[in-house]
Amino acid sequence: MPLKVPATLTPTRRSEAQDEYDIIQSEADQKILPDRATRIWGYQGVFPGPMIRVQRGRTVVVRQTNRLSTHTVTHLHGGRTPSNSDGFPMDMVMPGETRTYTYPNNQRASTLWYHDHAMDRTGENVYRGLAGFYIVEDEEEQSLSLPKGDFDIPLLLQDRSFNEDGSFRYETRGHTGFEGNVMLVNGVPWPRMDVSTRKYRFRILNGSNARPFQLALSNGDPFFLIGTDGGLLAEPLALTSLPLAMAERVEVVIDSLEFLLGQHFSC
Repeated sequence: MPLKVPATLTPTRRSEAQDEYDIIQSEADQKILPDRATRIWGYQGVFPGPMIRVQRGRTVVVRQTNRLSTHTVTHLHGGRTPSNSDGFPMDMVMPGETRTYTYPNNQRASTLWYHDHAMDRTGENVYRGLAGFYIVEDEEEQSLSLPKGDFDIPLLLQDRSFNEDGSFRYETRGHTGFEGNVMLVNGVPWPRMDVSTRKYRFRILNGSNARPFQLALSNGDPFFLIGTDGGLLAEPLALTSLPLAMAERVEVVIDSLEFLLGQHFSC
């Protein structure tokens, strides 16, 4: 199946000082496996949630409305946020309620993500789809000769298990977390991506419940690590493998003719 890139969310309103977004958390049927539908819990009813791109120093206001059957909390992972917008596990938004989160974005360009953070519900809520990319950009990063536009691609890595009818199978297994047997990239199982003869920038997020990854190219060739959770490194680092723990983000540059995700780039 072809790789899908999450759509970038358009602000509901814009002013000179800030962008505003309205997001509905809702259930929807989404085709993940062939010939069957999976009921997901998604921001704007999609899995993964829509991508939010922001400019450093420009305030973003997000109104999250919960139309699910369980309580939720939204946390901007890696964000420098005021305490009342951090998404503490007990700051619950009950079904039918709306909460407003304000993000000043006073931080370096970096790859962040927003996800559910509700007490006693985080693992399952994220597993069922409540996760999305939040990308902070700044002038320094944009002045560099890094791949941009269609060649700057976010990859959300998650393992999942499914019941016979296509629904998610989730087991808590106490505090050890749950590992699935199907690898998803941006919600697509073992996807394929055809590329041009050029460099690509991949923003890779481990959004799994309990599974760490070891990233590598299947032919053993090196790739270049250019960024981690806090933003860009001082200089690229050539690697042949890279560990990635849960919730961790890395940015890599790969120069390739054609490759298959899940075959040439393994995890």
